Amino acid sequence: MDTKLIGVKYPTSATVAMGKKMLHEVQTVADKNVLKSVIHNLLFADKFNYVLVNFEGIYYVCEKDSDTTFCKRKIEYHPLMEKLV
Repeated sequence: MDTKLIGVKYPTSATVAMGKKMLHEVQTVADKNVLKSVIHNLLFADKFNYVLVNFEGIYYVCEKDSDTTFCKRKIEYHPLMEKLV
């Protein structure tokens, strides 16, 4: 089963003033061995605030907990969950 993720950024005053819509693209990761590096890249290189993950039917939110590491939390509901089905 493929793992699906969405990187989420909070809107800033600049994006709101310019009228930009916050688009959330679904990414699919087939290889579970690279999943951690993909999440790390989204959080630290691409500067997403958090990543919503559907891993084997269980939903998680991954967030930064320091400058180089992240943590995951199991969740029951998120407004973007329907995109990861």
